[in-house]
Amino acid sequence: MLIGMNVLENLDQETFLDQVPLREKDKRHQPLIQGLVRSPGDAVTVIPARTSQVVIASCQHVRGDVEVIVEPYVNLPKGIVVGATLAMSERGKIKLPISNVSDEDILIPPRTPLGKVLEAVVIDDGKVSYESIQVRVNNISTASNVIPPIWPGLTIPQHQQAEELFQRYHHVFASSDEDLGYTDTITHQIKLTDDVPVKQAFRRIPPSQFEEVREHIRKLLEKNVIRPSTSPFASPIVLVRKPDGSLRLCVDYRQLNHKTIKDAYPIPRIDESLDALHGAKWFSTIDLLAGYHQVAVDEKDKHKTSFITPFGLYEYNRMPFGLCNAPGTFQRLMQSCLSDQFFRSVLCYLDDILVFSQTFEDHIANLELVLERLHQNGLKIKVSNVNSSAPKLSTLVIELPKTV
Repeated sequence: MLIGMNVLENLDQETFLDQVPLREKDKRHQPLIQGLVRSPGDAVTVIPARTSQVVIASCQHVRGDVEVIVEPYVNLPKGIVVGATLAMSERGKIKLPISNVSDEDILIPPRTPLGKVLEAVVIDDGKVSYESIQVRVNNISTASNVIPPIWPGLTIPQHQQAEELFQRYHHVFASSDEDLGYTDTITHQIKLTDDVPVKQAFRRIPPSQFEEVREHIRKLLEKNVIRPSTSPFASPIVLVRKPDGSLRLCVDYRQLNHKTIKDAYPIPRIDESLDALHGAKWFSTIDLLAGYHQVAVDEKDKHKTSFITPFGLYEYNRMPFGLCNAPGTFQRLMQSCLSDQFFRSVLCYLDDILVFSQTFEDHIANLELVLERLHQNGLKIKVSNVNSSAPKLSTLVIELPKTV
């Protein structure tokens, strides 16, 4: 029998996972309402159309610096959304995120009720395993925090259609950098000209970078991108600083590539691909999250990817960067997933996918087909911010002028 949360609330009951028996709710844990949180009292607050901003709201009944729970007020101005949140009240001032989902700027008069403030009660009866809670929290993702941004030029009905589509396929969008997809639809194979292993010594790493390298390896192990190795192969690592200052760990596979039989699979020419866009008006670009690391390396070839570090020998479970045939493998995977749509509604260049259509209705249908194919093949998309002045490869919906 299924019991809804509304029924449990009415029965004053609560239930827990892991087959813990249903038990009566402890009245001591009921939070106390401490008053209303209101908009600033000295001026009108302006929330621009289709934006979110943090407002310094006030609650005169809260004293000192304490944690509180803010729940949205019942009669909010139309178009205003206030999310339920745990916040820190600093002498009655609360930083409250407010969204305007309408197409017009909204003026909020001074001291307008925005939410009710509840006491944040810590429930500490019984022993709780922090580790088990941590694992569950890390595995939880909601549709609202993984769906991609949508181009603001859409009409309201179009925006709703796009949002509904992304909500249905929210599981295709990676919730974090650790949420990698996995596919063995096509596996990466490494065919060599002979069976003599490539074996090189590790290159010296400055002691100041040991911890960064160790942390990088730890993350790759956690994501199952690599595993410890006992291979006779050993390629050295090279450390490269990215523009943001973070470390990129690369493997020098030049000797391995020299012995690899080259794959002749064609990589699309950009100039020829663009000819297929003639007449299209609607475009969406999709970037897979660390696309190479979502592709399995063939089990019999994993030992050939082995790389050597001061901390040991590791080999790749997923396709690494730097292998000469990796682009061909990835293009073959995209062809396998979307071949019937190539040059009709889809262009692919490695892990970048362009969906194009003449009408918005066709575009939603084409996007749905692509998302479904990615889901069927276990691939996940990177959610990136959209920059309207200089768009980069992100998931978006945009209409081009007829003159383009």
